Amino acid sequence: MFMKIVKLLFISTIFSLNYTTIFTQNDSLDICRISEEQKIFEFSKIYKELYYNFANMSDCPEINIDSLFLSYIPSVIKTENDWEYFKNIQQFLRKFNNGHVYIAYPDYILNQLDKLIPQTKEKTKEEETSEIFLKSNTFITDFKNDFAYIKLTECSNVNFQDYFFNNYDSISKFKNLIVDVWYNVGGHGGATYLVKEALLDQDTLFYYPEKAKTHNSFLKARATVKIHYYKQEDVPQDFKSKYYSYYYNNNFETIDGFFDKYYLNRIDDSVRYKGNVYVIAGEMTASAGENFILCMSDGKNVKTFGKKTNGAFGQPLVVFFKSGAQIFINTTKTYDYKNNEISTGFVPEYDYDFSELYKIEDKQEMLLKFIEIIKSFE
Repeated sequence: MFMKIVKLLFISTIFSLNYTTIFTQNDSLDICRISEEQKIFEFSKIYKELYYNFANMSDCPEINIDSLFLSYIPSVIKTENDWEYFKNIQQFLRKFNNGHVYIAYPDYILNQLDKLIPQTKEKTKEEETSEIFLKSNTFITDFKNDFAYIKLTECSNVNFQDYFFNNYDSISKFKNLIVDVWYNVGGHGGATYLVKEALLDQDTLFYYPEKAKTHNSFLKARATVKIHYYKQEDVPQDFKSKYYSYYYNNNFETIDGFFDKYYLNRIDDSVRYKGNVYVIAGEMTASAGENFILCMSDGKNVKTFGKKTNGAFGQPLVVFFKSGAQIFINTTKTYDYKNNEISTGFVPEYDYDFSELYKIEDKQEMLLKFIEIIKSFE
């Protein structure tokens, strides 16, 4: 699933460049499976699920979802093949400005991507080396400056939790630790918990708050009567406050249970990391990677650096279609520990673009540059 998400992020980037793919009669492509009726049904259901369950319309105030849906119907109907149809859906979903709103393509489309996506220019050796390094876990140390550096590129048990604890004995010897999730596009959030507990030297930890939409047809019906049959100046304000949000599909409640509660640190105090922690993140840091830096930001011994993250917080609803496509729709508003909504991305405490550092071939030299930049903010 992780690699599929990476591929989808790549496809999404390609679409943002407004490429047009041209097919000839000689192309042996299997891209005509979906009927016009199925396209209309799927697109209508996407609209319905977004309308009732998408939590972040406030982050795209320029959008009127009804008007947007109506404007896309003709182009969806006119698509000549499945690939054009899926691209149309992707473009529609991109309007909602959320990293957890996207389409996962059927396998038969993913298996033909080499033919469907135009060839880009060949990468230079430097670009290839930098890309390989970005996608690889790394552990480096600098005894002179008393710094350890660990890069974690995937939130999975093997590539996050296990890789971290396999290096933990070495990490514990240093007074400073850089945790780099600049290129971590997420995965399984559970793989990050023990790492956070080891690095946050406190007995009690807190989940960040989230809110989700709630629906109540009876309360919506009561609001409907007042909105359509009464003069608004005759409707008491307390009635409007209690009922109107249900009519306008904009009633939110804090999620009861998991995310708004504190929990006890399972890592014994004697083995927790006692040094300074510097977390690096950027626009490719998404989903569980973002959750990690947000939770870490609550630590007294932690500072965060980098650029605003991807904006793929929260719990996506997955809608499955007969065509094989899956639609992901974010269902929560996410807040930081100061109760600021950050659904569009977490902004690190110290702003810096680290992208050029990953092009440095000598990784000890790269680490020295990281250290120099971090120290410049102190």
